[in-house]
Amino acid sequence: EVLLRKDIRRHSTTRRTLTRFIAAILIAVSIEGLMLVFKFALDAPQHLWLAVVLLLAAAALMVALGAYVYLGARAEVLLLQHKDQRQEDS
Repeated sequence: EVLLRKDIRRHSTTRRTLTRFIAAILIAVSIEGLMLVFKFALDAPQHLWLAVVLLLAAAALMVALGAYVYLGARAEVLLLQHKDQRQEDS
């Protein structure tokens, strides 16, 4: 991949695929955390902190995904600007 010519479309496609994959994992972790909250609230309240930790991990994953999407979009804009500038110079 290092030796191949970089293609802008490949970056955006990869970013979208990874975003969808992480979003699916995020949904699964969030649902599991909510199920644990209800389970531990009824059966074992002393273990409720485990569900809270899982939900906090899901929240951290959401923040990380947001940062990844934001930075990926900014990088794509910069790549397009660089490509346009290089074409104008030619």
